[in-house]
Amino acid sequence: KNISRIICMDDGTMVFVYVGACSVIGGATLCHACQTTHILLVNHSIGLLLLSFCYRLYAIRQRSALKCSPRLVWLLCSLLYLPTAGGWYIYFISARSTPNTIKNAFNLTGYVTTFLCLEDPSTWLSTSFIIIFSPSVMATVFVVRRLLLNNIAQTTTTTKPYDTTII
Repeated sequence: KNISRIICMDDGTMVFVYVGACSVIGGATLCHACQTTHILLVNHSIGLLLLSFCYRLYAIRQRSALKCSPRLVWLLCSLLYLPTAGGWYIYFISARSTPNTIKNAFNLTGYVTTFLCLEDPSTWLSTSFIIIFSPSVMATVFVVRRLLLNNIAQTTTTTKPYDTTII
């Protein structure tokens, strides 16, 4: 709801036009921070989903969730914040103030806008991370999920009560 329009131009630049509460409260910095946080937390949640399925698969294969140290699980969850935090910072600093020529050309005077140029290394690096991370991790989630379901189907009736507590 915070972005009303994204204008993509032929030269590889994008203008984000913000409307709503963020444009009134904090201007372009807050609006871009909210958008960046939303985009990268979606990717982060996909990474946590993969970690969750991998842990469940490991626990079922090992027949014990206790063999995996809680500290190790916390460490893995914490390490997952590194690409998210790095991507957030790079994407956040890539926003620029929209030039007046572009604001006048699209009649955006008075709107809160940010400007991203794909020729800027921080923009294409962070955009590439967002575009590549999500589908590749989701594909891996589907594979691990299928392995997990197959392992659950192959469990014996004596271990099924334990296996259902993991899932």
